Amino acid sequence: MSESILDRVRSTCAAVVQDPLCCVRVDSSALDRFVSSSSSFTEAAFDALARPTRLPLRFDTLDQELNLHCVLALLNFGHGFRRELHAAVDRGAWESVLVGVMSMHVAGAALDARFFEALTESDVAEHFQLPIMTDRPHESIPGLAISSPSVLRPFIALVQTVLRDTGARLRQLGYQRLSQFVLDTLKPSSAASATSTAAGPSAAVLVERLVQCFPAFEDCSVFNGHRVLFLKKAQFLASEVYTLFGTRDPERFAFKDVDQLTVFVDNVVPAVLRQLGILVLAPELCTMIDSHVDLSTTRRVEGSAPIVELAGGKSLQDADVQLRAAAVSACEEIVALARQRHPWAATLNAKRLDYYLWRLGKEPGYRTVTRHKDQTTFYY
Repeated sequence: MSESILDRVRSTCAAVVQDPLCCVRVDSSALDRFVSSSSSFTEAAFDALARPTRLPLRFDTLDQELNLHCVLALLNFGHGFRRELHAAVDRGAWESVLVGVMSMHVAGAALDARFFEALTESDVAEHFQLPIMTDRPHESIPGLAISSPSVLRPFIALVQTVLRDTGARLRQLGYQRLSQFVLDTLKPSSAASATSTAAGPSAAVLVERLVQCFPAFEDCSVFNGHRVLFLKKAQFLASEVYTLFGTRDPERFAFKDVDQLTVFVDNVVPAVLRQLGILVLAPELCTMIDSHVDLSTTRRVEGSAPIVELAGGKSLQDADVQLRAAAVSACEEIVALARQRHPWAATLNAKRLDYYLWRLGKEPGYRTVTRHKDQTTFYY
């Protein structure tokens, strides 16, 4: 039996952690202490924190609701602009995406290919309530202000690019909306043929089709010459539609393999795991993160040999890949150990652990922890 795309996320991330160049490791003792904690790792704590987002919106049809959640997943990125967003509008990346997409919905936008392709940077800025330009006083002429591009303009441009490219891809594929693509992908006959089984709908099928058809969902990278899969946004969307529609349209959304999803790794989960002592980073990488250095600067040029610049033959190259891969692997270990340790966790999966850790990252004691950033990516 061939390895599913979700299994490839696990195996490729594990290979990064096991690579001699990797400067991030998983501390098994700290992981054990976390799972054994009587205060934080409890069923009550998971019930309080491990819940998906509910939106204060009304929808006319399931298709309309599904389409909005598809767009939210598509635009679930911008973590690297967290500090700039908080300084400018007092909200983070995910909250900004919620504001933007809900504004489009309330304004009556179709959220379809035609709308996406027509969007300008000014349209994005207006819906997301973000400044394109900022004014600063002239250095030598009192009362004169000079306009310059906002530090958030690159984020606005990324949102516009992703939406316009996705609109073009939808048209090429013969669809108007992302919801149409998802519903067509998960038609009972399509799902059965894609998995060579009639056992039921599959999250892996949806994830694989999204990754194959839309570059904005193809969350993959390379470490030491080997391809590494994360697929954060595609997995997040699969999780959301399972939760929202699994009982309303079970033939499409009651995924039989939902337990095979991994964590939807961004920069929050690695930061929480680092704070817990589960991820141990090379001191040099800690310094870069705590100094807010953009980790895109560590990306290795394709075809070049890896540079070993740390003690013990370790490397800082592709540091964000190392962090995210280690987080995925650590969470797999947490789930496995928790299932052994706690009767209530017998059905715990990475999907639920992700919601828990992500919301834990917003709690006092974790919210102020410095997270790594990459302002060039639209994957997370």
